[in-house]
Amino acid sequence: MEVFQEQVRQPFAYEVSRRLSAITRDSWIEVAKQAGSPFVEIELICSDIEEHRRRVEMREPDIEGHAIPTWHDVVSRDYDPWARSHIIIDTAKLSASQATDELIRQLSDIALHPA
Repeated sequence: MEVFQEQVRQPFAYEVSRRLSAITRDSWIEVAKQAGSPFVEIELICSDIEEHRRRVEMREPDIEGHAIPTWHDVVSRDYDPWARSHIIIDTAKLSASQATDELIRQLSDIALHPA
C-alpha cells in the first residue's frame, strides 16, 4: 500500500490497465484519498468496432517480451462499467492531438468547477 500511496502523491500519478476492474478502480481511489491526493477517472474507448479491431490486430509490441492481446482476448475480457461520473474520451472520433486537447479541456473544467 505504501508504494501506491507514494505513486499517487506524484503530481501526475496514474494507473493504466486494459482490465481495470471496478474493484481495482475503487482501490486506487481509496489509496488516493488516504494519501490526500485528488483523483480523476478517465476511460478511453474506441466506439468504432472495426477500427478498434484494426488497431488491436495491427499493434506491434513496444516492450520486449510483452504479449499483445488478440482481438479474441479483447472482446472476451470482462468489463466492469463505471458506477460514477468519469471522463470518457472516444479515440474513434478524435485524433491523438484532439483527444489530448479534449482531456485537457475536461480536466480544466473539473479544476475550475470542483464537485
